[in-house]
Amino acid sequence: MKTIITAFLLLTGTWLVSCNLKQSPSQVNAGTTNHLLNDTSVRFSWQVTGCASKSVATKARSNNEFSEFPERPGEGSPEVRVAGDSISYTRVVSHLCCRQVTVSTKRENQILTITEYWFRPGCKCKCSSTVNAVIRQLPKGKYQLYVIETGTDPLNDSPVNAADTLLRRSITVQ
Repeated sequence: MKTIITAFLLLTGTWLVSCNLKQSPSQVNAGTTNHLLNDTSVRFSWQVTGCASKSVATKARSNNEFSEFPERPGEGSPEVRVAGDSISYTRVVSHLCCRQVTVSTKRENQILTITEYWFRPGCKCKCSSTVNAVIRQLPKGKYQLYVIETGTDPLNDSPVNAADTLLRRSITVQ
C-alpha cells in the first residue's frame, strides 16, 4: 500500500510540475499562438531587435541561418524586398514597453501572409523594435503579399479578435 501511495504522489507531483512550466519562446509554435495554420513548404526565419525581443533573439523554422539586417532608425512603414527566390520584410515599430512579438507566415497558392502577433501587457513607457522576416525558396511566380498585425490587448493581455493590414502588395519572384 505504501508503494502505491508513493507512486501516486510521484506521478501527481510530476504532472503538476509539468503542467505549470511555461514554454520558452522557441518552443511555442507561432501558428497556434495566433490561430493561423503555417504552410510547411514555406522556408521562413524571423528576428526581433529592440525592446520587444526575447532572450533568444533569432527564431528559425528551417535549418538555414537567418541573415542579419541592418538597424533602421525611426519608425516607418513596412519594407519588402525581393531578391532571387526570397522575400525580406522589415518594420520599425514604436510600442509600449514590455510587449513582445512573434512572427508567422502562411502560404496558400499565390497568397503569402506575414503576421505579427503582439502579446503581454504593456508598461507605462514607449520603446521601439525592429521586426525582420525572410521567406526563402519560393517558386517563381506572381504573389499577393499581406502583412497583418494582431495580438492581445496591451492592458489586460486578453485576445483581440481584430487584425490590422499593414501592407498589401503584389510581388514577383523570378
